[in-house]
Amino acid sequence: MPAKTQDSTVEKRFFDQISAEHQGGYFSPKGWKRLVELIAHFLPRRERVRILDVGCGTGQLIFHLRQILPEADLVGVDISEASVRRARDLGIGTFIVGDISTLDLTPELGRFDLVMLSSVVHHFTDPRVPISCAKRHLAEDGRILSYDPNVYNPFFALYRNPKSPFYSQVGISPNERLMSDKELSQAYTDEGLEVDTFGLSGIRFAWIQSRFARLILPLFNFLDELFFKNTCLEERFGCFRICVTKQAGSASDPKCLACLSPELRRLYFLAPYTWYRCHQCGTVFSNPIRDIDEPYSFYHTEWDSDLYQKYYAGLRAKQSNEILDWLEAHGRIELDILDVGCGYGFFVQEAVKRGHRAEGIDVSLPDESYLCVPELLRRLPLQEKVQEQERYDVVVALNVLEHIGKPEPFLKQIKRTVREGGIVVLSIPMIEGPIYRFSHLLFRATLGMCRGAWLTLLQWGSSSPHVFLPSSKGLKALLRLSLRPDRFWVIRQPIADLGALHERVQMEGKRSGQGTLKRMLIYLGGMVACLVDTLSGWFGWPNEAVFICTVYEHGVKKNPW
Repeated sequence: MPAKTQDSTVEKRFFDQISAEHQGGYFSPKGWKRLVELIAHFLPRRERVRILDVGCGTGQLIFHLRQILPEADLVGVDISEASVRRARDLGIGTFIVGDISTLDLTPELGRFDLVMLSSVVHHFTDPRVPISCAKRHLAEDGRILSYDPNVYNPFFALYRNPKSPFYSQVGISPNERLMSDKELSQAYTDEGLEVDTFGLSGIRFAWIQSRFARLILPLFNFLDELFFKNTCLEERFGCFRICVTKQAGSASDPKCLACLSPELRRLYFLAPYTWYRCHQCGTVFSNPIRDIDEPYSFYHTEWDSDLYQKYYAGLRAKQSNEILDWLEAHGRIELDILDVGCGYGFFVQEAVKRGHRAEGIDVSLPDESYLCVPELLRRLPLQEKVQEQERYDVVVALNVLEHIGKPEPFLKQIKRTVREGGIVVLSIPMIEGPIYRFSHLLFRATLGMCRGAWLTLLQWGSSSPHVFLPSSKGLKALLRLSLRPDRFWVIRQPIADLGALHERVQMEGKRSGQGTLKRMLIYLGGMVACLVDTLSGWFGWPNEAVFICTVYEHGVKKNPW
């Protein structure tokens, strides 16, 4: 283990003083939310996870983690007795006074799925000391996540770099120093750990010790979000440097999610995803990828409201009836239908009205009071549905595939639920559609400064963003690999609707208190989107398309390509 390289007496005295002055931590509630959302992305997918927060301070991070992880085992450690006393008053976890240099909790508390180093590493002359401590407490498949001030962030460089004319020692421990990305990565490598590093902005500050600097915190928060949060500059210049260790066996070289080609072009980074474009098929996707049935809390956290139902009910009913019209026009009547990713159950409701037998499954359903046909919908992962060995005439997955990080095994599981000669119906946004193409090009050309349209299309910031946007060529390649369809049809579907636009503006206005001017701009942008969507459909260049395939157990009987 590396030698001790920190004056712990000075650190203890410094943070005891900070704790006496302020209890609420450095970040605002929105800042903590941004950090907790990042942490949640790297947690194992089980209800009871074990997290150790090294450098927990007054317990604010654990307090906010408890809001989303009520069953988790949360333990905090800090060198400051005063800080730990305040943390214990919260009554939301186990808090221990301890020196990182000699800390070993494994005999009493065991090992942890995630070990946080909360703005700790830059307090050590030898950064291997806290990393070694975290490694001692790590479970076999666990991860270490650390965050520290980013030396490349211009605001931190002005305030925290001793060479800067604006440098201030107020609120800075004598042991602190800004660390480069190379130095942080090397410290993890020396401990035998592979690590990913990136910048993260949008962690809003609420308090710092310097009274003068406290006055300009609102300006700092505004500029940090304007120039860095969710832009192409965030990876390099985000206000905090995030280091996350890689799990054993994780793929280091990504391949295209559609055609499996390794010939990729790296586009940009949106924490915690890196986005790529495939040279072979043009598909755009993110890495790291999601599990097939990752249990999103999408509806419970964001869309449990009648506003969302009003926004999408008319549009989804129209889309559902177009698909049902096509099926019935091709002689498919009184069908057994499974809707995978059913959401509120709009498609199931329309199918039942027409006399079909339909049911829906989803990994995350809204509250029952918002469901269209609650008796026909179940919260059930596709993997468990496959194990029931029930087959259907038609399986639909509408606006689902773009949320799935492993589309090939997902589609293979869908195939196992379809009867011989049955039909699979998929609707998905197309990256080559004019709305998606223009928004994407605008985002890249401006380094993310003009990001509103693209991030809205991706549903970025929600718990269920789009992570896979195929081209038509890429989707056909994916269908060859997974479904091996006998026949193949494509029909266009709208992604915008004037009636739905009105409900969307009302919904957003009620949720965020938008003013009249902003609502007018949203109306204007929405009307342009409706017009472009309609014209592109007329000219055969849809923003969203429905792919309909007939599937046989033993593959292709007639080549549709």
